[in-house]
Formats: sequence, C-alpha cells, structure tokens
Amino acid sequence: MKSHPVLGEHILLQIEHDEKMAPSLCGVRSHDERYADKGYRDGLAGTAIPLHGRIIAVADAYDSMTSDSPYRKVLDHDRALAILEQGIGPQGEPEVAGLFLASFGKTRKSDTCI
Repeated sequence: MKSHPVLGEHILLQIEHDEKMAPSLCGVRSHDERYADKGYRDGLAGTAIPLHGRIIAVADAYDSMTSDSPYRKVLDHDRALAILEQGIGPQGEPEVAGLFLASFGKTRKSDTCI
C-alpha cells in the first residue's frame, strides 16, 4: 500500500518523459504526504507538498469516502463534505480542501487536522 505513490510515478514515467508531465509526477508521488505532519515517501508536510499532490490528496480523500470499499461503508456526498469541512480528512489540507468545498457552496469549519 505504501509503495503505490512511487509505482504510479514510475508508470507515468513510462508513458511520458516530457517536462509538461513533471507537475503530475510530483502530484502522484506526493499525494499521500500529510499536510499537518510528515507523511510517507518523502516526509513532506504543509506547503512543502507540491500543489498537484495536495489537489490529488483531497480528490482521493473524497473519492475514497464516497466509493465502496471492502473495509468501510460508503459515505454519501453530504457526509464526505462534512468530514472535509471539519478538517478531518486524511491529509487535513486547508487551502485545496477549502476550494473543493467552495465549489459545493461549503466552507471549512477548521484549519486543523484532527
């Protein structure tokens, strides 16, 4: 499980070596870093995590909460947004999560990760 960011990066490198792909590669590699504390792969936190990685992290958190899983029941859209509003999402990313929520007319209630 912990190796999937690097595996994703390697898969994309095989498809495209172009410098236009660089932000996406950084995003794939860093999407499991944790905003409030150091995550895994590169131990990045806060805004040291590339923006593309933070965007993918928020989208991945929402998708994970709203998709069926063998280890967790699916949450409905409103509950997933409520979790992101409370700053409880796995990455606790305030800026990108705030923009994501704003697209649904919501705002973040907390800037801290629980």
